[in-house]
Amino acid sequence: MTSLARDINGQNIQELRPGTAQTLTTSGTSQQTAALTAGTRVVRVTATTDTWCLLGTNPTVTSANGTLLPAGAVEYWRVNDTDKIAVLQVSGAGSFNCVEAG
Repeated sequence: MTSLARDINGQNIQELRPGTAQTLTTSGTSQQTAALTAGTRVVRVTATTDTWCLLGTNPTVTSANGTLLPAGAVEYWRVNDTDKIAVLQVSGAGSFNCVEAG
């Protein structure tokens, strides 16, 4: 039996509850979020400008090892609760937002 909410047609609705949020201003230097809350398995990430991102316990992101998060994209990433996310601007400063989901 599922615990997911259902729509008016009885179909499951994929759902996540927003949790702790972190926002960083991207720059030309790699910077990290704080460690994620214990038990976190999914995060929702978005950025206002193209941003290089890297997951890890102590990550330093570069354009060579990072994953490109395009400006305005919203993505959901599976994470480990010991992860941090390193971010680096592609060409201009902006905001990067990470919301833990559960």
